[in-house]
Amino acid sequence: MWMHANTTNEDELDEEFDPLPSRKTGEVLKGRYDRLRIIAVRMQTVLGDLATQGERLQSLLSLVTYMTPFHYMIVLTGTHVLMHPRLHVNFPPVPQNFLRRMSAKTGSMF
Repeated sequence: MWMHANTTNEDELDEEFDPLPSRKTGEVLKGRYDRLRIIAVRMQTVLGDLATQGERLQSLLSLVTYMTPFHYMIVLTGTHVLMHPRLHVNFPPVPQNFLRRMSAKTGSMF
């Protein structure tokens, strides 16, 4: 945090040292509220995207564990882990690509 002390502006310092309850009124408080609301919207968007990816991963894992016998998954995982590095192919990660293309449960929230 100490690295950003030079980048603060007068409004941020005024907001930081303003006592509670605030001595400011009107447009100053409205501007502070708007900045806080913009940050909250960004955080909500990022957390929503993270939740969507988590739902997709959960759907994929439940489908895989339902369709595949457990000992097959163990054998495939062990084979992949023990594979020689020269046999690995440098393609983009398949799970990440697959998860991006899966539908999410966002339509069923309402």
